[in-house]
Formats: sequence, structure tokens, C-alpha cells
Amino acid sequence: MSILKKMNVETPDDFVVAMSLAEIAFEVDDGRSMSMRKLADILTGATPDPDLAWALAFHTARARTRSGAHDEALRLYEDAMNHPEIPDDVRMLAWYEKALTHGEAGDDTRCRQELSGIYAVDKTFADVADRLCRQTS
Repeated sequence: MSILKKMNVETPDDFVVAMSLAEIAFEVDDGRSMSMRKLADILTGATPDPDLAWALAFHTARARTRSGAHDEALRLYEDAMNHPEIPDDVRMLAWYEKALTHGEAGDDTRCRQELSGIYAVDKTFADVADRLCRQTS
């Protein structure tokens, strides 16, 4: 993590460095060595290949959600989901995380609507069925 942080200082627009920092922050560190707000700022400063803009939007949305910037995160999830190059599995994950972000933002109705949409497409996706059952109980 510290090596990537130094590399980011030297080349703040480097997409690969920013994405590597994001992967470590989400999978291993989850914000302990770097705040999610700082990570979102780093990601915002990166310059992706146009075909990979979906990845930048997706990871920035995750960081924004975890830092409490729900409105911006929701917009970024939409950007990622609407990108023509996003893989279908990541589109579903972005949709799922967008639904949960609505819930975190206090919009339980919209969260349930989004989860219902996911359930209609794939009844086995993640814990969507369980979440829907808990929300109607």
C-alpha cells in the first residue's frame, strides 16, 4: 500500500496505480490505511482508457458510498452500469451495490425496488432474496 501511495504522488493520473490502490483498500485494507474519501479523490484524478471508464466509475462509487457521499455514489453506479464495455457480472454487482447505497442513504423503498429488479433478472444473485424477505417482514 505504501509503495502504491508513493507512486500515486509521483503520477497522480496513473489509472493502474489508482485501481491497484482501490483493490487493496477494498479487499485487504477496507479503509484502514487510507480513508475512502482520499481513495475516491485519487480515483477521480486517474485517467482511464475510455473502454475502462466503467471500472473507474464503479470503484469511485464504492469509495463514495463508504465515505457517506451517497448521491454521488448513486450517480457513479449509474455511469458504470450504462457503460457499453462493462462486463455483465460487474453490471449486476454495480446494480446490487447501488440498491444497498439507496438503503444506506435512508431510501428503503428505492432499495427494495432495485433489489426486486435484480431478483427478477437473477433470483440467485448474492443475498437479494434474503434481503427482500427481511424487508417485507
